Amino acid sequence: MFVILIGDSSAGKSTVKSKLLDNKKRYESVITSTTRKKRIGEVEGVDYHFLNKNDFIKEIENGEYIESEEINGNIYGTSKKSIEYSLKTKKAKVIILDEEGAKNLQSYLNKKKEKFVTVLLHLTEEEMRNRMKKRGDKEKDIEKRLKLKISEKALILHKNKKLNIDIIINGNLDLNNIVGEIENKMKNKKNKECLKQNKMK
Repeated sequence: MFVILIGDSSAGKSTVKSKLLDNKKRYESVITSTTRKKRIGEVEGVDYHFLNKNDFIKEIENGEYIESEEINGNIYGTSKKSIEYSLKTKKAKVIILDEEGAKNLQSYLNKKKEKFVTVLLHLTEEEMRNRMKKRGDKEKDIEKRLKLKISEKALILHKNKKLNIDIIINGNLDLNNIVGEIENKMKNKKNKECLKQNKMK
């Protein structure tokens, strides 16, 4: 089972992910790749797989990535290798993606007959701006991120049945409630799968 988190900058994706990962027996992170420089305290193979740009581009061209994107000159992506590794473990896997990355991952997981729960953390433009200012983002970075409109694009894809969204969180980051919603949705999907398998016997 995968938990896919989508949302605009400052919507709380990392906060929700961290809350889920607090339960180490149940959840683990999917390790994605990036070309950006390693920050202080980050660990290779724990926070990201850190690659140089040329190697990353070659791997993308060779079809080794489910999704990739360039943000502020750095490439980020989810490799098939990382997903295949995650599929071998029993824990639920948590990953943060934009709307296109989530769409591609959902398509890949459907082919593998792997279940997933997708959560959209949605903010108004005013809420986004206020949160980014509060955390100290530069004005030029705020404007760039506002233009991305990730949650708006995700909702359009959902409406057109190109992206499945199971849970929509509008602004309120009540972590216990969000985790409860995610776990209930996971349980429901597992129960449906069990019923489906029983009917086939």
